[in-house]
Amino acid sequence: MPETPDIGWFDWMTVSGVYKQKQQITGDSSYKEIYFPSADVTFKYKAFWLFNKRSFSVFFEVYSNDCYKIINLQKGSVGKLTLPGDFGARPFCEWWLRAPKGMKVEVYVEEFSAGNKDCNKAYALINSNGSSYDSSNTRRLCGTETIRNTSVLNEMNVLFNGKYSARPRFTASYKVL
Repeated sequence: MPETPDIGWFDWMTVSGVYKQKQQITGDSSYKEIYFPSADVTFKYKAFWLFNKRSFSVFFEVYSNDCYKIINLQKGSVGKLTLPGDFGARPFCEWWLRAPKGMKVEVYVEEFSAGNKDCNKAYALINSNGSSYDSSNTRRLCGTETIRNTSVLNEMNVLFNGKYSARPRFTASYKVL
């Protein structure tokens, strides 16, 4: 997503994403690109005190694909969330499910395989509180787990990070309660 700027030797920048995912970039960092599965990121930058008026640029590229969707549901709605067949390897997908006020959303993860045993590199997040990925309302799936989860209110977010997966699989059904 963002391309890192030229950061001085004693400067640092921390990029934070969903579910406490963080990367710190310093002047001796060797990578130039960082990827997050969601556009929900925060930046903190600190310049060395002698050069604190120095500026830099960060370039964002938001990937467009068939599985970043806001799905507005009606009473009685049912459906499926799946990885697109032609998507290829290493997908990021995020679905925002919104039911009418006063209703809830239930998601059942039917099939899940991250394709990587490292839960920091390949996972699914099911957030039952809607717009945030706070820890108390987020279930993190690793390996081949399946779960059933109901929203706190009328919104639920589902995120799949298969960037480091060889053969990711994900299918979930949803319904409005």
